[in-house]
Amino acid sequence: MKRSCSNPRLRSTAIAYKLSKLYFTLLFTVFFCVCAVFAIEREQAGLRRICGYGVTITRGAASAMMFTYASLLVTMCRNIITFLRDTFLHLYIPFDDAVTMHKFIAFWAAVFTRQYLTWLTWLGYPYIGHIARFSLR
Repeated sequence: MKRSCSNPRLRSTAIAYKLSKLYFTLLFTVFFCVCAVFAIEREQAGLRRICGYGVTITRGAASAMMFTYASLLVTMCRNIITFLRDTFLHLYIPFDDAVTMHKFIAFWAAVFTRQYLTWLTWLGYPYIGHIARFSLR
């Protein structure tokens, strides 16, 4: 027999943990789907043959970064959170832990920003344009 938690704070923390796992799964799904698009479906463009998998990882990190920054703003919209707290969704989503979720999303936003900038620097995007420009002369 499954016991339910009588302490609302522990119940809210358990729901927040499940919500963070769901967000983590959704975030990496976005990352890997965009990576698959640039690695497999856009092969005819020839960009992967020129730059390797750097463009694939950079574009995947950029998409995950855009998703995290968009959802980061939603966690701090007080009016929306107050409105949703009065609906049935408060049973499934811990709106009282919005600050904790904000910190969780901010961590992953920083991770993907660092990954994006690392690969962008490694690829040397500014130099690709110069090489193409000078090779045409």
